[in-house]
Amino acid sequence: MSSNKRLPLLLSNVLDGFAGQLFTLTLELICINQLNFSGTQLAILNVSSLAIFLSLNIFAGLVADRLNIGTSLMLLLFTKLVLFVLFFFSFTVFGLSFHSIFIYEALIGVIAVFLNNSQLVASISLPDDISKTSLASLIASGDQVARILSPLILMFSIHGNHYSLVLQFVIFAAFLGFLTALPLWNLHTGDIGVQTRKTTNRSNFTQGFRIISKSPQLSIAVAVMIITNFGLAMGDLTASLLLLRHFSLPPSQFTFLTLWCSAWGLVTALVAPRLITLFHYIHLIFMCIFAELLSPVTYLLALHFSLPVLFIAMFAGFSWTVGVVIVNIVSTDAISRYVDKSNAGVTFGTLRALSMSVVPIGTMFSGLLVDHAGFMIPLTLWACSCLLALFFVFYKGFSMRVS
Repeated sequence: MSSNKRLPLLLSNVLDGFAGQLFTLTLELICINQLNFSGTQLAILNVSSLAIFLSLNIFAGLVADRLNIGTSLMLLLFTKLVLFVLFFFSFTVFGLSFHSIFIYEALIGVIAVFLNNSQLVASISLPDDISKTSLASLIASGDQVARILSPLILMFSIHGNHYSLVLQFVIFAAFLGFLTALPLWNLHTGDIGVQTRKTTNRSNFTQGFRIISKSPQLSIAVAVMIITNFGLAMGDLTASLLLLRHFSLPPSQFTFLTLWCSAWGLVTALVAPRLITLFHYIHLIFMCIFAELLSPVTYLLALHFSLPVLFIAMFAGFSWTVGVVIVNIVSTDAISRYVDKSNAGVTFGTLRALSMSVVPIGTMFSGLLVDHAGFMIPLTLWACSCLLALFFVFYKGFSMRVS
C-alpha cells in the first residue's frame, strides 16, 4: 500500500472507532438512566450483539480476504452512517423503546462486524517497512485514541439526560470517517499485498482454526481470552450497574472513567512493543492476567468497605485495561508475524469468535444474577475466571520449560 493511502485508512479507522465508541457509551446511558432498562433487558441487548458478532465474524473475515478492500470499506462506512442518522431521528422524533433499540443495535452490529474485519485486513497488509510489533501497537493506539475522544465529547455535551447533541457528534464523526476513506475507493486487494481471487490458497471457514491450533502463541492467547472474557462478561455489566445504581455515580464521572481507561490503554499500546521485547511471552501474559485479576478484587473490596468509589473504579479500570490491551497486541502481533496475509481476515475472525464465544453466557447470567442475587456472585465469578487463567498460563509455562 502506498503511503498516500496509509494515512486515510488510519484516520478513517480512528474516526469510525470514535463514532462507534461514542454511540455505544451514549446508548448505554440512555438505556440505564433514561429508559430505566432492567439488568435482564440490558443483558438481552448485549447478548444479541454478541450473538451477531460470534455468528458472523468468521464469515466476515473470509469476505474481507476475498473482496476488494476499498469498495467494501466505502459501502460499509456509508451504511453505518445511514443507520446512525436513522437512529438519531428515531430518538428525537419518535422516541425509543426496547424493541427499536434492539433492532438498531442488531443492524449496526452486523455492519460493524464486516467493517471491522475489512479494516483489520487492510491495516495488517501495510508494507513491510513497518515492524509487525509496531503495527500491532499502531492499530491498538488508534483504537484507544477513539476511546479517549468519545468520553471527552460525552462529558462536555451531556446536560441532564439530553443526548441528542451527542448523537449529532456521532453522525458527524461517521461522516468524516466516510469522507476520509474516499481515497481508498479504488484500493484493490492486489494493492496491499493480499492474494487476489485467482490464488489457489484461498481462505475457508476452517483455515483460521487450523492456523490457531498450530501456533503456540495464538493458542495460549485464545485460551486466556476465553477464560477471562467469561469473567469479564460476568463483571462488565455488573460493574456498570454497581457504579451507576448502587453507588449512584454521576454520568459525568462514569464517562470520565471510560476516558481514564482509554488514556491508560493508549499509553499501554505505545509501550507494548518495548514490553514484548523485554519479557518472555508466557511471563508477559502471566503479568497481564494478574493485572486483570486486581479489577474484580477491587470492586469486591468496595462492596465490603467504605472506600472512595471513583478512585476504586479508576484503579479497577486501570488494572484491567493494561492487561487486556497487552494481550490483544500480543495476539495481533502474532498474526502479523506468522499468518499469511491472504488468511489474515479469517484468522482474525476465528480468533475473535473463539475468544468471545463464552461472553453471551456470562452476560446473560450477570444480568439475571444482578436482578435476583445482587452484585457479589458475578464479581466473584469474574475474579475466579482470572485465577483460572493464571493457573492455566502457569501450567503452560511450566510444561514448556519441562519439554
